[in-house]
Amino acid sequence: MFYFYRMQFHRRSFPWLVFSFLIVTVRIHPCDFSEVKINSRKIHSESVVDAYICIAASPQVVYSVLADYDNHEKFLPNTKESQILKRTGNALYVRKKLDFSVKTIEIYMNISLGNGKISWVTVPGFFKKNSGFWELKQSGAKTLLHYQIRTIPKYSIPEYFEKKVSSNNVEGLLRGVEKRSRQVKTK
Repeated sequence: MFYFYRMQFHRRSFPWLVFSFLIVTVRIHPCDFSEVKINSRKIHSESVVDAYICIAASPQVVYSVLADYDNHEKFLPNTKESQILKRTGNALYVRKKLDFSVKTIEIYMNISLGNGKISWVTVPGFFKKNSGFWELKQSGAKTLLHYQIRTIPKYSIPEYFEKKVSSNNVEGLLRGVEKRSRQVKTK
């Protein structure tokens, strides 16, 4: 009975899965846009931001820029300090000091370096939850960079303010990676 129900469910959802996949593919591929595309939404108390940018550099160059946590303050806006405290294989433990004009916060991040993907989870502090990833995909001679962050702040923040701040910060963040990748590529 369970197996039959499961099959019925999949048959009904299959066209939606195909349709959803096509929408996502059309929206983010090929890498022929120059603006930063940002989609922010609220899922219960969690804020989720997805952003995309095409960078005229190879995924290897962009990945090396992103993984250079000791130098993030040189090219990422709002990052005042960034330091790798511990490295174990593909895992990093990083301390960052971020300045958001109204408040400076210090966060500690557990980072996993993967094949074409860097993901993180912060130690609870200013945020109840802060996790996300950078994902890189080759698109011709360019890299499609997908950034996602999921946050639940410890303190109440008005939704309109949170969206405005996150959209502005995310665009600056991706532009900073783009600019640094161009600099590294030309060296």
